[in-house]
Amino acid sequence: MKRKNTELELKQYQDHLEELVQKRTRKIIYQSEELRKANKTLQEQKKQLEEIVTQLKETQYQLVYSEKFASLGILTAGIAHEMNNPLNFINASIKALKNIFEDTLVVIEECNQIDERNYQQKLKKIEKIKREVDFSQVSETTRELINNVISGVERTSEIIKGLLLFPNLTEEEKTKEDIHKILDTTLLVLRDKHIDSITISKDYGDIPMVSCYQGKINKVFLNILTNAIESITNPKNTNMKKEINIKTSLVTRYFKQFIQIDIGDTGLGIPKEDVPYIFEPFFTKKEVGKGTGLGLFISLEIIKKHKGFIEIGKYNELGSMFSVFIPLNGN
Repeated sequence: MKRKNTELELKQYQDHLEELVQKRTRKIIYQSEELRKANKTLQEQKKQLEEIVTQLKETQYQLVYSEKFASLGILTAGIAHEMNNPLNFINASIKALKNIFEDTLVVIEECNQIDERNYQQKLKKIEKIKREVDFSQVSETTRELINNVISGVERTSEIIKGLLLFPNLTEEEKTKEDIHKILDTTLLVLRDKHIDSITISKDYGDIPMVSCYQGKINKVFLNILTNAIESITNPKNTNMKKEINIKTSLVTRYFKQFIQIDIGDTGLGIPKEDVPYIFEPFFTKKEVGKGTGLGLFISLEIIKKHKGFIEIGKYNELGSMFSVFIPLNGN
């Protein structure tokens, strides 16, 4: 009778363990799939980074005897720093997930080895492992670690997207372009960024066509206007007037003719102490995950490639004014 009770208890316990093992196995399969997806994304990003590094090396050759070589050095140093943080974050999370995975496999292996003769010994061993590993927190910890991996992947993706905008110095020949058409096209692209709630005023002057890399100039306007829109729509902005003013004119500076494009906004403005750093790579005051700090750096590099320059000022005392100068003859 006692033997039958023992066998019944053993059978019930085995059934319970099998159910637990099945649940744990399903979790492990899910977690493994998440890790596989994250690893695939990381491999794709690694390939993209290798392509970017190759492009930067090619660009470096062209910059050796120019002032832009220093900018490239700053950029590559910034890349190393910015990429290091999320990659370390991902690496630490994956190592922790690996440890959890291995501990879980040990428990499953012990469960699979339970039989009528050793079940008490195995149960004690399993309980010991559970105390050491604290399986009560495994699900929550695993979910948190997977979220950490996803956050790290998203951050590296954002940085890579920003780096892909870095000017390619082997671009095709310049073409004669209408700056007003480029501005209007950029505004059209930005229609999904709450631009309908902002008054756009244009004061287009009588300016000639200008020789430029049209796609690059478009990116400059895109970066500046995106910053303006985000500054205006920032909840911290107390200015009731939501406006972007764009003015173009033909001016003479340093004994040369330039097309001047002024883009002013009624946003938060730029603090005086930030002005010296505004064009440095990865400098940003946005919330974590909201920007890479590459936009204005890239914009300045593009304009310098056109032999032009950018000035910063105030608009309506509180907002920002970016003045872009592109030489008329491209020299």
